[in-house]
Amino acid sequence: MKIYDTALAAKIAARNEVNRIANESFADAAKALEPFVGQKVCKVNGTLLEKVKKALPPTISANGSGPHSWYSTGHGYSIVLNIKTCTSAKTKGDYQNAHYAEAGLYLADISDGFLAKIRSEVPSWKTDYTEEYVIEARQEAEKADKAKRDAESKIHYFGMYD
Repeated sequence: MKIYDTALAAKIAARNEVNRIANESFADAAKALEPFVGQKVCKVNGTLLEKVKKALPPTISANGSGPHSWYSTGHGYSIVLNIKTCTSAKTKGDYQNAHYAEAGLYLADISDGFLAKIRSEVPSWKTDYTEEYVIEARQEAEKADKAKRDAESKIHYFGMYD
């Protein structure tokens, strides 16, 4: 696994990687669920039936760039595959920090334990974050936050609502 020089670089790499995996995995995962449309896919406790779990990819390899976990839930009203990845960054001495990123891939809608429909919205998550982009976005957020605080200080006697 690559060890990044900074925490920000590791966070960005993890986010780009997990988003890439989510984008690339949707079609295969959705296709694996197609035979189950209209069928019961969840146990009474909300967990997915074994036949559904076996149809979904148990693991994802990321072209040798490191291990990724892939787990599914059938709780509530949808089937969501949660993809998680981890990167490392150097710290002082021989230590490293782990940086995780996770993406929830909404695949299908469930109604009373039955697979109602497979979602048609294919994800298109950003996979090209850069340090420059994040630094600029942080500065923009800080500037907006300061403007909000300044505006709120002007109305502190009156509050926002009547």
